[in-house]
Amino acid sequence: MKTLSPRRIGRRLIWQLGRIIPGSQLDWYLWRNIAPAFGLGITIFAALALSVGVLFDLVRQVAEAQIPLTAVLQVLLLQIPYTLTFALPMAVMLAVLTTISRLGEDGELVAFKSIGLSLYRLAAPILAFSLMISLITFTLGETVIPEFRSQSDQVLQRYLHQEERVGQSRDIYYPEYGPNDQVRRLYYAKEFDGVSMRGITVVDFSQPELVQVITAAQANWSYPKSTWTIADGVIYLVSSLGNIRDIIEFQQQQLVIPRKLEEDVLSPSQVTELSTAQARQALTLAEQDQNPTLVRALNVHLQQQYAQPFVAIVFGLMGLGFGAMGQKRGAAQGFGLSVGLIFAQILLTYFAGALGFVGILTPVMAAWFPQGLGLAVAVWLIQRANR
Repeated sequence: MKTLSPRRIGRRLIWQLGRIIPGSQLDWYLWRNIAPAFGLGITIFAALALSVGVLFDLVRQVAEAQIPLTAVLQVLLLQIPYTLTFALPMAVMLAVLTTISRLGEDGELVAFKSIGLSLYRLAAPILAFSLMISLITFTLGETVIPEFRSQSDQVLQRYLHQEERVGQSRDIYYPEYGPNDQVRRLYYAKEFDGVSMRGITVVDFSQPELVQVITAAQANWSYPKSTWTIADGVIYLVSSLGNIRDIIEFQQQQLVIPRKLEEDVLSPSQVTELSTAQARQALTLAEQDQNPTLVRALNVHLQQQYAQPFVAIVFGLMGLGFGAMGQKRGAAQGFGLSVGLIFAQILLTYFAGALGFVGILTPVMAAWFPQGLGLAVAVWLIQRANR
């Protein structure tokens, strides 16, 4: 009696399963194999991003400002969602590449092909998985991350006693114009540190025969609501004759200011810190102010915000192509190749973005060219491996 090797047994088993397993069950089979490697990839890449992007800078600040350990841990926790936007697409690449490589080494890819399942069929569940990660990445970037980064900045500023900080400004003044270029409101703040304003005064001329003066001690920007929350304030209602008709005190109130005061000191190098909603607001104001350099930078940033989540799809398809071509690649080699491909894609993204900022490439090309090139390479690899 002829003895079958484990690999041959695996091939025959997949052959028989392929006759009875519907496509949806095959998808679940691939997802169950990808999930463990994906979890490991998130852990590795999130730890790397947190260490390189946050921890090193915190260590320096701890030494300079003597920040307590509890504050450091709080900042690290608040920065986790931000690091996940980088770790999730990278984990997709590692998970798909190592999973497909292992399936090829075990002979399962050959078994799939023998029952008529091409790599294009295997690409369907990988594409669906990558698309789900893209949606998660985009949602994090538009909802959780802006608020968490704002809270992280506030925690650090409690302990950083620097007289001048990035984005800080004093004596900020802004007029809001209405029809016929008449001044409707005047906004003034004594001080702005990048997160909150202090010493706010608003003079409202929008109501006929009545002037409204609002004074407040402090105001903080609310990312989800795109409004300023002002605290400890007083509203004075003044008649056209200069008589005070009423005085209203309040502890907290929402104030809709047509332009965030920090945008008065916004530079092209700072636009990468804005969410999509904030960038669109800043773009409208920059166009009104006829600031072409800032308009170009904001357009590039907006397109990059739209394109960035799709890198998970590119990485997933690249992992399929490289994994199918290198079926005997070990886990260590798969990790090394993943890191190399990720580094190349990030380098290309930053290079194209820089060309967009200086005007050599259009904003659309600067943001989408790296994704398009990566997708073309992935499709070519899949076609070559499918022969």
